[in-house]
Amino acid sequence: MKVAVMGAGGVGAYFGGRLAKGGIPVSFIARGEHLKAMNENGLKINSIHGDFEIQVEATDDPNDIGTVDLVLFTVKAHDTEEAGKQISPLVGENTAILSLQNGIDNEKILSRIHGRERVVGGVAYILSLVVEPGVISHEYLGRIEIGEMDGETTKRLREIKEVFENSGVRCDILTNIKKALWRKLSFNCALNAMTAITRSPLDEIVEVEESSDIFESAIREAIRVGIAEGVDMDEDEIVRALMEVTEEVGSIGSSMLHDLRREKRLEIDPINGKIVKLGRKHNIWTPINRTLYGCLKVINQNLSGQNLKN
Repeated sequence: MKVAVMGAGGVGAYFGGRLAKGGIPVSFIARGEHLKAMNENGLKINSIHGDFEIQVEATDDPNDIGTVDLVLFTVKAHDTEEAGKQISPLVGENTAILSLQNGIDNEKILSRIHGRERVVGGVAYILSLVVEPGVISHEYLGRIEIGEMDGETTKRLREIKEVFENSGVRCDILTNIKKALWRKLSFNCALNAMTAITRSPLDEIVEVEESSDIFESAIREAIRVGIAEGVDMDEDEIVRALMEVTEEVGSIGSSMLHDLRREKRLEIDPINGKIVKLGRKHNIWTPINRTLYGCLKVINQNLSGQNLKN
């Protein structure tokens, strides 16, 4: 299986690096100093599962790669439309495009551009960050869930699962990937926003009664909106499970906190902004997510005035 990674940031570089280390032909699409470092020095991954370094093929032009069997699509959700068009040279008749992004709209956008039959839904459970050009810090978990958007269990899902698991990455096939996407979105509404706004790790947030209540309320609002959208979710069951996760993971941050520290545009519209927008659609009041979203918009606005980095 020939693989291309569109968006070789913390998530894409980690999973692509694992595949490459496992012997799979992988090409990385990156840019700037990160691309330069990867080409000159290879890719270095400092991981909780063991550090490794590999020489990689990296470019900023998908035309250099040609068609592949699998595209790992890992750009920020606000870049999906543009990046989705850019991967056209990678996409052949039997290419699968696996989105491992935040948000719930990426698969729809990619389906519109390349056809629903080419798109596979995915959820990545990981905290992995670019700490310097060509260097990835993998700090938490590192597994994925995949599924066809129509719920079928197909041959290509089994093939993708085999490739990942042979490379040391747990990959589970789901028959309801939409539910998993909403579950992660609900958690990210709290985790990403609150770690960024407070500039604090998760354990410090949940230690404080008031901020822990805000965290849980943000999750509940998102789940209620998801239920209104037709997603089969049990609010209390999911909240209980996600709040248990907060007690287990300890002192972790988020990709949004990392982006804030690096003065990069924050991924807010596909997360809290999406809940606020859909809440209005269904006449569901989402005061916590609206407040978080409003605060994050000010942060993004201020970053924009400081030569915002994409």
